[in-house]
Amino acid sequence: GKSKVTVMVENPIKYVSKYYVKSITSAGAFGISYTRYYADNERALYFDLFRPITSINDWKTIKQSPSENYQLTTDLDFMYATDYMVGNFSGKLNGDGHTIKNIEITTGNGLFTTLSGEIKNLFVVNYKKTNASYYGGLIYNTGGTATIDNVHMTNVSVNGTTGVGGIIGYGSSVV
Repeated sequence: GKSKVTVMVENPIKYVSKYYVKSITSAGAFGISYTRYYADNERALYFDLFRPITSINDWKTIKQSPSENYQLTTDLDFMYATDYMVGNFSGKLNGDGHTIKNIEITTGNGLFTTLSGEIKNLFVVNYKKTNASYYGGLIYNTGGTATIDNVHMTNVSVNGTTGVGGIIGYGSSVV
């Protein structure tokens, strides 16, 4: 036979793509409950939860937990914002078709330093990286297996000394 299991997730602590099952409780014959406990890493559920990004302040929290998943719920204008560079990112960022604009990098390597996660469905307008660094791009470099899908940039100006690209300055293992 088959069993149908319905899972409801409320108020997650972390927004990631893999969750470990700690226990399952079921009611058998005569309404008697049975609980099966699992060791760490024994059973996992794979589904994506995304922390919503609704403002520049929400965006700034990405660097505090760069292995989580995030989704834009609106366009973001970085014209007067500061301290918004993400750094190394291994989570998932779904732009959901929204635009981030007016980003100017004057120190550091790029909006993302090393991408080993995923960025998709994002539009970037007016991206300028004025400081010279070894590589130049929205993403300084990629590490591990990075996924970039449906990312578009317009009005881009990048300064780099060796590897220069609009989206990626230096890419390895990019899908």
